[in-house]
Amino acid sequence: CKSALDPHWPLRDRAAGLLTFIVNRHAASYTTLQSRITSTLLHAFLDPARPLTTHYGAIVGLSALGPQTLNQLVLPHISAYAQLLPLDG
Repeated sequence: CKSALDPHWPLRDRAAGLLTFIVNRHAASYTTLQSRITSTLLHAFLDPARPLTTHYGAIVGLSALGPQTLNQLVLPHISAYAQLLPLDG
């Protein structure tokens, strides 16, 4: 983002809620929908070339899909992800 004041944080939060709504509404008709969405979000989260705002959006999106999704897809990668974060100071 260009500025910390850009309203992208609430937008990403709202998008995560919308993803959850779409998955809950259409997963029965499209059996691979949730797995495709989680795969896309996981790749965005694990891509070190992506900005931290994208990582935030991916984590929020995955967590909006439920604690099991978060536990299975995000938590196993936390240690490796932490190694990629820039240290301030």
